[in-house]
Amino acid sequence: MSPSLKMEFPNAVVHILISLFLLAHHVSSQRSTYIIHMDKTSMPKAFSSHHFWYSSLLTSSKRSVSQTSVNADKSEPKLIYTYDHAFHGFSAVLSADEVEALKNSAGFISAYKDGVVTPDTTHSSKFLGLTSASGLWPASNYGKDVIIGIVDSGIWPESPSFSDDGMTEIPARWKGACNGGEDFNSSLCNKKIIGARYFNQGGRAENPDREFKDSARDDDGHGTHVASIAAGNIVEGVSFFGYAPGTARGVAPRARLAVYKVLFLGAAESDMLAGMDQAVADGVDIISVSISSRAENLYESPFAIASFGAREKGIMVCTSAGNRGTRGVRTIFKGVPWAVVVASGTVDRWFAGTLTLGNGKTITGWTTFPARANIRNLQLVYNRTSSACDLPDFFTEGPSDSIFICNLNTGNADLGTVMLYQPGTNVRASIVIIANAAEIFRSTSFPEPGVVINPEEGEEVIRYASTSASPTATIDFQQTILGRGQRGVPVLSDDSSRGPGISYERILKPDLMAPGVLILAAFHPLLMATRIGRNIDLSSDYNLISGTSMACPHVSGIAALLKAAHPDWSPAAIQSAMMTTANPLDSNKQPIKDLEGIDASPLGVGSGHVDPNRALDPGLVYDASVQDLVNLKMEFPKAVVHLLISLFLLVHHVSSQRSTYIVHMDKTTMPKAFSSHHFWYSSLLTSSKRSVSQTSVNTDKSEPKLIYTYDHAFHGFSAVLSADEAEALKNSAGFISAYKDGVVTPDTTHSSTFLGLTSASGLWPASNYGKDVIIGIVDSGIWPESPSFSDDGMTEIPARWKGACNGGEDFNSSLCNKKIIGAGYFNKGARESSPDREIIDSARDDTGHGTHVASIAAGNIVEGVSFFGYAPGTARGVAPRARLAVYKVLFSGATESDLLAGMDQAVADGVDIISVSISSRANNLYESPFAIAGFGARQKGIMLCTSAGNRGTRGIRTIFKGIPWAVVVASGTVDRWFAGTLTLGNGKTIAGWTTFPASAIVRNVPVVYNQSLTGCTAAELAEAPENTIIVCNTTIGNTDFDTVMGGLSNSNVKAAIIIDEETSIFGFSTFPYPGVVITAAQGKQVANYALSSTSPTASIDFQQTIIGRGPRAAPALSDTSSRGPGRSYEGILKPDLMAPGVLILAAFQPHFPAARIGRNIDLAADYNLQSGTSMACPHISGVMALLKAAHPDWSLAAIQSAMMTTANHLDNTNQPIREQDGSVASPLGIGSGHVDPNRALDPGLVYDASVQDLVNLVCSMNFTRNQTLTIIRSSYNCSNPSSDLNYPSFVALIRAAEIGRTLTRRFRRSVTNVGEGAATYNVNVEAPVNTTAVVRPQTLVFGKKYETKSYSLTIRYKANIETQHREGAVIWTDQTGKYRVRSPIMVSAAADNFE
Repeated sequence: MSPSLKMEFPNAVVHILISLFLLAHHVSSQRSTYIIHMDKTSMPKAFSSHHFWYSSLLTSSKRSVSQTSVNADKSEPKLIYTYDHAFHGFSAVLSADEVEALKNSAGFISAYKDGVVTPDTTHSSKFLGLTSASGLWPASNYGKDVIIGIVDSGIWPESPSFSDDGMTEIPARWKGACNGGEDFNSSLCNKKIIGARYFNQGGRAENPDREFKDSARDDDGHGTHVASIAAGNIVEGVSFFGYAPGTARGVAPRARLAVYKVLFLGAAESDMLAGMDQAVADGVDIISVSISSRAENLYESPFAIASFGAREKGIMVCTSAGNRGTRGVRTIFKGVPWAVVVASGTVDRWFAGTLTLGNGKTITGWTTFPARANIRNLQLVYNRTSSACDLPDFFTEGPSDSIFICNLNTGNADLGTVMLYQPGTNVRASIVIIANAAEIFRSTSFPEPGVVINPEEGEEVIRYASTSASPTATIDFQQTILGRGQRGVPVLSDDSSRGPGISYERILKPDLMAPGVLILAAFHPLLMATRIGRNIDLSSDYNLISGTSMACPHVSGIAALLKAAHPDWSPAAIQSAMMTTANPLDSNKQPIKDLEGIDASPLGVGSGHVDPNRALDPGLVYDASVQDLVNLKMEFPKAVVHLLISLFLLVHHVSSQRSTYIVHMDKTTMPKAFSSHHFWYSSLLTSSKRSVSQTSVNTDKSEPKLIYTYDHAFHGFSAVLSADEAEALKNSAGFISAYKDGVVTPDTTHSSTFLGLTSASGLWPASNYGKDVIIGIVDSGIWPESPSFSDDGMTEIPARWKGACNGGEDFNSSLCNKKIIGAGYFNKGARESSPDREIIDSARDDTGHGTHVASIAAGNIVEGVSFFGYAPGTARGVAPRARLAVYKVLFSGATESDLLAGMDQAVADGVDIISVSISSRANNLYESPFAIAGFGARQKGIMLCTSAGNRGTRGIRTIFKGIPWAVVVASGTVDRWFAGTLTLGNGKTIAGWTTFPASAIVRNVPVVYNQSLTGCTAAELAEAPENTIIVCNTTIGNTDFDTVMGGLSNSNVKAAIIIDEETSIFGFSTFPYPGVVITAAQGKQVANYALSSTSPTASIDFQQTIIGRGPRAAPALSDTSSRGPGRSYEGILKPDLMAPGVLILAAFQPHFPAARIGRNIDLAADYNLQSGTSMACPHISGVMALLKAAHPDWSLAAIQSAMMTTANHLDNTNQPIREQDGSVASPLGIGSGHVDPNRALDPGLVYDASVQDLVNLVCSMNFTRNQTLTIIRSSYNCSNPSSDLNYPSFVALIRAAEIGRTLTRRFRRSVTNVGEGAATYNVNVEAPVNTTAVVRPQTLVFGKKYETKSYSLTIRYKANIETQHREGAVIWTDQTGKYRVRSPIMVSAAADNFE
């Protein structure tokens, strides 16, 4: 195996090879850096080291030149590096004359000027066939303890890919060190990154005016990417903005990494040589170099020279073929026989945008638009003239909210042109038709929503758009398709360099092909990974990059696996095993092709695509020794070669003739002739029609229509009737009441932690997480595919469940499971109210509201969720083991008849709790569907929990639902702040507010503070300098946050600092442009800096979530949460409780807009941040479920009491809960306070009440008989009316007729001891202002558990309404101090004072 190969080279030795960006080579007119090769055996014995010898030679060369030249340069030669491992010699800054003098020195071999090197820039392991079950991974123990030296641009050590989880101790043979330099202390090395160094002296010498940072920290992401491909640890849940989702892992995940940074925005060959030399000295096993130089001769190639030296030490060198592609033949410079040269190919993965035309046709296009844009059923526009898309006017003049068809085969535009013209226009997305798109498929640049399709697909789209009267289309983004597609894979990348090798053509190069196109791997998190629009740059922890730089570390990793599996194999044997088992065929069993579809030759693919598992057992290997390489004669006249170096309100349609009415009936009066209530009610409608026909000439000819019959939550029906027919019904036996159907509206996850719920102790484990409690969600339906509704960990459905899965269209029964145990929809009322509106018969959620609410109450546990990076963590419902039954009544709005039908069915099905985050505006209890159905549910032992509403501080009494038998919930904040950290150029940092939904890059950008521009109107923003951060002050002038955001989206500024004191901003997630909101005080700091600095700059870091005490105490009462007293009944305090309801993260409808970027890019999300009492209500529903599971023997009143008496009226600073404007919140806003689930588990005392107690309350309300029966039905009587319900709060009213009098109100309460054993409680009374309050007795002594004691509260107060609402409390505390049972007191002006 030692034939002589003759290579005729001119007369010289080494130059340097590979790096990321080409550095313009600065050459001094007097001096340059030279690399000198020496014969080390010629070193005189007088020198103790080569360093001293080389220094002596430089001194001698300087002296020699000084003696022979009058104009000799007076500066001294400078030694840069000495090399003693990969090859022998040194690099130094010398004049040409000094180099000439050196040639006379003993041991001199050759000298050449330092050159420039450039970089050749994860499903791939699966594509390679690597699996844990068998093959190379288990055989090699995943490359355990093999050391891969990465010679590149350094590393970002904090990346999860470089965690040392699962790594054993560092091998004793390792001789290297962690000398990472600046911003890279030794603690950043670990059992994965076992060494780090940097080499930049060559770069410094060649570019003395450029700043170099002495650090091994990666500053461009290339080295980080390469290292993680080769040997990155296992990291779950990564993606590139939703594309390529899954687990990132290196090819050899248990191998070690040693990092040698030689790329500093370019590199010198001398630095690369130094890095490779050190890698050899440190004892690496494999050197991976994804860098190129353009040295055409092996003896001038630093890579070739250092690689040979490495091979001498048994170290294999892998290198990238380069990215000069098909620019011509022989585009590979590295024809290095002793290195593995790697070409780049595709993998079986397609980043897709699914285009769905309005005719149902679907086309799988290509896109990497980095967000889930909401492009659904938009107008499709095709104009033959404008379809060339080569003028900006074609976009600016397009119809609003449209999808534009761009046929790039008809003009001079390319994809970049389309992406440049589309931002800020009416066009929401584009369909781009391109014939040859090879370059597009290896790039992630796709800054505007759109898809690329081929001409054949384009013809279909154009044909549909041209022939349809109203063409529409939908595009779904962030799709990744794996497996064999229309064409085979792999395909040779068009940018991969081709052989023969320029430096030596008699050995085939490249050797192998490996995955190198859009490879997902770790990245520098502070650099731009992609862009949205013209100027919103985004960063990412993981990036998709293409190039032979990405192919090389795949082979380096495989070499590490083979070395671990076969430690006795030589580097040649390992290389042979990879080459002889490589596959020349694609997935279609056809020869591998290039991107143009032509068969690729070995000059492109080498032996073929690497096959790791076959390489494990190749059968035969071709071995070669170092001597064989030496024998590879190349006939250099005088040279020796050495070797060296990757997330509605429905307008209520009322017929002029007919409306929907809800009719309440006394079911006991049904004649025996009828077999069911349905037939009875139908008969009544027929009779009412006949009666009206007999008495009116102009009778409507249409018939009454029965919509629903109700028989569980209450008794009666809803029907489409004329006013005359409704009047006729009043004469029917059993008639109680009738009213027109109304409209209901929706009231619209760290929160469980904020509530104190934990697996270690308290209510969660005590309740087994709410196991088997059934919560009925009456809302807008559900998105059943959400991971929050998985039934993982759920047991069999309780046998007591009587419901069914009747989900309707697009919701088959298989979508129900052990979590969603029932589904139904109720829309007949909506259909009658709006007969011209299309309503789909389905329980599927179409707005996301019901999905969000359901997952808050009882969603399963889902790890790794966030809202575009904010609020990251684990989503879980309050009662994650409870069941869900879904009743859809909201169809872009809802009617009360549908709401009643849903609640009635929930009662019939046997739910335990009904959760309704919906409001109606019924002022009277006997007209309120909530009150009527809620009472019926309570009779059946089912608790109704409902939202207070979102009418906020529009006035007093904004709560419509003053329902004594329902838990009414207010909304508050949590201790979480979504931050953008603003860092000024002077180092000052400010935690501002932002929810901009992307990782925008805003770093060291000029700050513009100009008082003539701070209003930030559209006109002012148009004048702002581009690529700046503009300071906007909305506290002056007429602008507001929304105005500023609108203007920014049409500007050229990079970001905004918005000074704003409006607290409502913190309740919404809308933030469509990069920026932060800061306070006026913080704004002064920014202004002072900007005005005092000559070049003010700032950086903004997004997607930050701050937990705990922040700028504002929590909870705070949301300014949108409706306030009491309740309009429908003001004698009992409402709301009852407050719960988290501001920016709550929960599951969402994935096809509905969740956020927006700019003017027209809507984004979708699986999890969304939403605010409102709609979000607070399911928190309480969930807590109730937990309590019901923990205390199955407790009554509903006891459960409600436990929550109310243990609720906290203080915030996390132990001060009274405040409004968002800073004023103290009253019980009319927060009820008893913020719910505390764990304290509610063991409340000490409870206030109990029976259904008869509630009947007695209704009987005291001065309703007519029929109004009363509407609520309580005929089965109860009013023999003992009482307004003094045993309720855990007190309300004393001041009526208008009582003004000026001194009033006395007396209340009697009974409390039951639910603590363990005997107990003694003492009372403390906090009297409202200008009020006396006395409790008798002041001590309650309980001899045993479940004993009940009574007390009285007497309140005496002056009846004036100068202070409309006065608050106080009754607090019972046991002698041990364990229990504190608190009930609020409100002295309040009655409604008649304001009529």
